[in-house]
Amino acid sequence: MTTKERKAIASVGVLVVVYGALLLWVWPIRGLDAWLVRDAEANLRAAPLGAERASLQDDADGARMKALWCSALCEDELAEAAAWHGGGAREAVESGLDHAWRFLRHVSSDDPEAYASWAEAQGLRARFPHPDRWGHEHWAQRYERLMGEPAPPGLDARTYALAAMRAHNAQQGGVMHLRSLLLDEGAVHVTVSRADRRGHGFEYKSLSRLSGLGGDFWYGPIALGWHNFWTPALGVKELIERDGAVLVMRVNAVAISASGQVAPLHMHLYLDRRAGTWRVSMVGFGNIARDVMLGVF
Repeated sequence: MTTKERKAIASVGVLVVVYGALLLWVWPIRGLDAWLVRDAEANLRAAPLGAERASLQDDADGARMKALWCSALCEDELAEAAAWHGGGAREAVESGLDHAWRFLRHVSSDDPEAYASWAEAQGLRARFPHPDRWGHEHWAQRYERLMGEPAPPGLDARTYALAAMRAHNAQQGGVMHLRSLLLDEGAVHVTVSRADRRGHGFEYKSLSRLSGLGGDFWYGPIALGWHNFWTPALGVKELIERDGAVLVMRVNAVAISASGQVAPLHMHLYLDRRAGTWRVSMVGFGNIARDVMLGVF
């Protein structure tokens, strides 16, 4: 073998090693691009895991969590709420935080029927989301994939949602079944704003204000949101049409799942001013570096 041939073989060998290393670096992990997974997992290391935890099924812990959220409200945020809502803005916002806790308490229950009963007592009704985009056949196919059996004839939204909640809570050892929130002043954030025809109200809320953990922790390269099944007769868009604007709130906390997964939690809530009732319109999570099914609420 000539020197030239040896060099050619060596060059090919180097290329194979380099290419193999690149494949290992970018090869999907749990169905996601490897570098996104690594960035997300690195971001989650900022979580103050040494902090106390508020069990989502403990009312005493709930009182502590609500007090922590209230302490995160800055006067500028309350002034913004008062400018539109008028007197009693603080009380209105605090009632929204109470609703956020009660929502989490019920949606994290081991029994999805408990959440359904609570939601229906709030005047919500189970409906298939995005009916203009996904028809009955879509949900019937999803049901069969979830349950391993054909959907029952005339599958309704409530039946599907309860089955989806059970499957969601059981997946991967409860990886996204929420169990507690971190009781740490750096691990919470509350933003109050006004949604109107121009936007959802959070367009100009700087990520730098998202507590000491920063925007990379709360959002990061990977995010997921839950499907909203139990909805009121009037959503944000309808209330804006009726009232011109709606008081909205974004609540952040660091959730821990049954399997120990750290989950930066985002909730959007809005106030039906006439009814005096808060509603949850969005539940999402940042930096979830796993291939998981979406939750339902």
